[in-house]
Amino acid sequence: MYECVTTKGGAAMIKKRLKLISIHIKDPFQSVPLATASLKAQLDSQTDITASIDVLMCDYYSDDSAESIADDICADISALVGFSTYL
Repeated sequence: MYECVTTKGGAAMIKKRLKLISIHIKDPFQSVPLATASLKAQLDSQTDITASIDVLMCDYYSDDSAESIADDICADISALVGFSTYL
């Protein structure tokens, strides 16, 4: 859920992990995780956010089983998990 990061001054600081999840219909050459990539880029551009949160993108496909996706997401418990949805 958390990882310990050492700062330049030698003080330890705790960072939370945010996983942004995209589940695509097509294979990787036809799928673009636009929503999660845009959100990650915006969050990573904010130094106050990157100091406390590590943002990761996770891509899955419709032929992946729900169980394998859940197992992978839960393999390392993150503080936050966000799903990209299209309506």
